[in-house]
Amino acid sequence: MVTDIYGLIPRGYSLLLTGPEGSGKTSFSLQWVMKGCNEGKHGIYVTFDETPNALRRRATRMGWDLQDLEDVGLLTIIDGFYPRIGIKSKENLTTRPDVDYLLLKIAPLVTKSGVSRVVVDSITSLLISTRTLSIKSKDGGEGQNIKQKTALIRMSEFLKNQGITVIFTEVETSNDYPQLEQFLIDGVIELKLMKTDEGFERRLLIKKMRDKEHPMHYIDFTIAEELGIVFK
Repeated sequence: MVTDIYGLIPRGYSLLLTGPEGSGKTSFSLQWVMKGCNEGKHGIYVTFDETPNALRRRATRMGWDLQDLEDVGLLTIIDGFYPRIGIKSKENLTTRPDVDYLLLKIAPLVTKSGVSRVVVDSITSLLISTRTLSIKSKDGGEGQNIKQKTALIRMSEFLKNQGITVIFTEVETSNDYPQLEQFLIDGVIELKLMKTDEGFERRLLIKKMRDKEHPMHYIDFTIAEELGIVFK
């Protein structure tokens, strides 16, 4: 029985965490960063899908105090949510929805602060402006979209070369539009909301973990207050 999925994620890996809304992507990523902070490893969390304060409140419900970790320098939150929607942020660190700009924000932190874990939540929101441009434009939109995807891989390789593990979350959509080609990533974990007679259950499948043995079946998990993610 697998009880610690996090222990299967090697150092210096790039991981794509994909799933529909409500499947647990943010909780999974947040708990992974928290485990690193509890071991004295500095983490960076880039949030595009919700405000930093919403992220802090979510963590509080799970029994974690992000502000304490921020105060002692073990956790850095970068706000990509408010800049993405055009509202001035009160956070110290912000980023536009542009991959190269984000890398410019992360790079100094990585070299100075001993960062070991980075989360970008989500690349769906990070790439949404270029995806919209690609759909609407007949000349240049697709090129800009490819440029942003290439920059995402470039950022991943930069972090990996520093011995840093990075998790990109991705919102699973019903269309065939690939947000990030999975063959370019070291590991892929898929989260599912499975309908049952009683309602819905959350399940996880490790689709890929390069050079690492891993389970090849669905693993049930729950998200509980004061506990976070619990693997069954």
